[in-house]
Amino acid sequence: MVLFQFHKVNIILAFILLSIISFGCREDRLPGKYVYNGDIKPEDHGHLADKKIYIDPGHGGKGKSDAFRVAPNGITEEEINLSVSLILSDMLSRAGVDVVMSRTKDEDITLKQRAEMVRAASPDILVSVHHNGTRRAADGVNYPLVFIRGSAGISPVSFDMAEALLAEFEKLLGVSGQVVSDFAVFNETGTMLLRETYDVCPGIIGEAGFFSDDRFCEKLADRDFNQREAEAYFRAISLYFIKGMPSAVIAYNGGRKSGGPAYVIKTDTGIKDSRIMPGSMKVTINDVPVSFVKRGEGKYLVDPGGRIYPGEHRLNISFKNIEGHSSPLYFFRFSRMIKKGDYDRLNSEGGNLISRRNTAAEGLKMLTAAFSMNPTGIEAPGLLRNISRGFEVLGLNKTSRYYLESASTFFPNANGRKRTSLMGSESNYFPVRYYGIKIPVVPFSKI
Repeated sequence: MVLFQFHKVNIILAFILLSIISFGCREDRLPGKYVYNGDIKPEDHGHLADKKIYIDPGHGGKGKSDAFRVAPNGITEEEINLSVSLILSDMLSRAGVDVVMSRTKDEDITLKQRAEMVRAASPDILVSVHHNGTRRAADGVNYPLVFIRGSAGISPVSFDMAEALLAEFEKLLGVSGQVVSDFAVFNETGTMLLRETYDVCPGIIGEAGFFSDDRFCEKLADRDFNQREAEAYFRAISLYFIKGMPSAVIAYNGGRKSGGPAYVIKTDTGIKDSRIMPGSMKVTINDVPVSFVKRGEGKYLVDPGGRIYPGEHRLNISFKNIEGHSSPLYFFRFSRMIKKGDYDRLNSEGGNLISRRNTAAEGLKMLTAAFSMNPTGIEAPGLLRNISRGFEVLGLNKTSRYYLESASTFFPNANGRKRTSLMGSESNYFPVRYYGIKIPVVPFSKI
């Protein structure tokens, strides 16, 4: 009897030890309802094998204390978010993805902590899983949304991902939805998670539907529907990477024999044996379009079109691959030494050139260089208005409006101490802009 009990204890201990080892080997080895058992074969999506993806199950730990996040059937948004995320994690892990999750249980992780985790992980993409709610629940409101940071211009890569996910959501729900800027809800700052991570990786917040809807919340409580939603995320992610994530690096030296700087951009379409979409490459210096010349496969020599004037400068680069997927909006900063009299000279000469279309671009290069030397100077409001006029002459009306609005917003007492604004004399609107993310700089030998 003693020997039998000894063996029984050993068997139990061995089973416990095996369970611990199995759980530790794979984060997704959770209760069976989170293990994917649908028709998709994740192992067939080998193009995902070298990717790292951060999954953020939204909210957590406070569902029962926040009535707004409790569905009519009693299920909380936290529960649904986690269920979908864990199934998605299982699918991605089986496809070879390095999955990082902000949480794997119902716990409260602050937005600051989540953002710090993204920065530490440095993933390829961020996917935050949410479900929507509305005070219009009685109207049966239910449709999908996908949030991005800022706009398609600010976050072009995130926009591409959002469109792919939205298409899957629309198939899942059978209704149309939309991609939305995070400023649409949080007008002053946007969402903290996307704001604090947009320079690390592209990110989206998925809202597959409204848990506040009487009928839809019953679906969300069903494990099979959670799996179908996870499939929507998986298909969108897989398709996005099939179409490629374009990127670029830049090589730069301070000058060539001709006296001008040399910038060579090396692009990567994100797809093997692919190319850049014709006409999609855009290069500007201080918002002024500049030309570039192809110098080999994926290599472009930037031609500033004349001198680079004293002051601070910003080179912006963006393009699409042949599948229509966007590169990030890149920027590169550089400067030229400022000497006595440069500011007055550039301000005067540039102001004389902006009124004619054939000289406006050169005039803008001078004026934007001058503005960079003293952006809070007494002359700054007038300089901004001149810059606005120059862009208007070039037909770049959105850029022109930005500089004109900046002149009145940043300098509210400029015109005889009376504030004037495109938005009205008492406007509290603020012209926000984003330069993009820093383009990696490499030696010419790497180009």
